[in-house]
Amino acid sequence: MAPSSLVTVAGLVLVVFTAHSLAAVVLGWGDCPTVAAQATLNKADYLGVWYEYQRFPAIFEAGLDCTTATYGDNGDSISLLVVVVGVAVVVVVVVVVAVVVLVVVVVLVVRVVVVVVVVVVVVVAVLLLGNKIVLNENSVEGSATIPDAAKPAELQVSFGGFDMGNNSPNYFIQDTDYTNYAVVFSCSQFLFINIQFAWILTRAPGVAPSNLATLESNLANAGVDVTKFNVIDQSGCPGRG
Repeated sequence: MAPSSLVTVAGLVLVVFTAHSLAAVVLGWGDCPTVAAQATLNKADYLGVWYEYQRFPAIFEAGLDCTTATYGDNGDSISLLVVVVGVAVVVVVVVVVAVVVLVVVVVLVVRVVVVVVVVVVVVVAVLLLGNKIVLNENSVEGSATIPDAAKPAELQVSFGGFDMGNNSPNYFIQDTDYTNYAVVFSCSQFLFINIQFAWILTRAPGVAPSNLATLESNLANAGVDVTKFNVIDQSGCPGRG
């Protein structure tokens, strides 16, 4: 391959990679939206497992379903243990398998071996149709501290010792009733752009909060583009009865 062709290919790869990376975050211009955290936080009631009902695209959660955030007590009044878990899965779709098989048959011409392979693949696809096959499970452990006791719902979250907030609050619990839903917003500003993260969490997997429209409206009124939310698949997750 000629050097110029290599440069072209490398350029295309860079463009695709950059586009994919940008699609995995929500960017805004100028200052971060002013999303106020709620005035109080009952830490004991907030502990436990929260299921992601919907979230903004995030590179660190790209491709993950069944995502949860579990909060534990660190034994003091100002910090929490945070464990985020998600799984990358593939859902078997018989139509895709059938198309691939058809292409193989056309290209290789029908032979006994091919026919046998076709039958086996179709049977396996039908048996697995709709099931999730776990490719890998991702988990990350971090900590959440409360820098200002007067603002307990403004947390500073870090994972693996890495702090993007420079010890300032970077995780705002905008609203929670502790038993059904929690709304969390985070934003970091770099020069003239900002990167936003948002989650609507629930105590029951895959169950939309009854006041979802109100929760989204509150974020929208603060300048957040709620059309960026993606609903998270919490069905058929491994390890759940």
